[in-house]
Amino acid sequence: MTTTNALGGNSSTTSAVANSASNLSKSMNADTFMKMFTTELANQNPMSPMDTAQFLNQFSQITQVQSVTELTQSMSKFQNIMSSLLNSSNANQGVGLLGKNVNFTDGNGQPGSGLVSAMAIAPDGSVKLNINGAAVDLGSVTQVN
Repeated sequence: MTTTNALGGNSSTTSAVANSASNLSKSMNADTFMKMFTTELANQNPMSPMDTAQFLNQFSQITQVQSVTELTQSMSKFQNIMSSLLNSSNANQGVGLLGKNVNFTDGNGQPGSGLVSAMAIAPDGSVKLNINGAAVDLGSVTQVN
């Protein structure tokens, strides 16, 4: 059974909105929270008004969650940009080594040397140099002659 309060709302609706607002910081954004809060205010029982401290606490929590989410997204974009810049820089270094004799350490830790005849960018963004017919990582070059 539901009861109608003085503002025309019913107690089950008000309870549902209050429960949703308390769980908001886990699953919704600040705009949704504000819409729910105004709905709750419009349907609250005037004899038992909403606790302002609880609202401010909930609003503070949702603001913090939203700020952390935005910071995480910004850091992810920054990381992608930095990764692209690093890959571009490595590609420029690889191009600069074309036609040069270099010393390197192979995958087994053995030293080698030879002429850089080609450069390729692997799917992971790493730069591979063709030295004596073998693909050598740019980071394995120890000396340019």
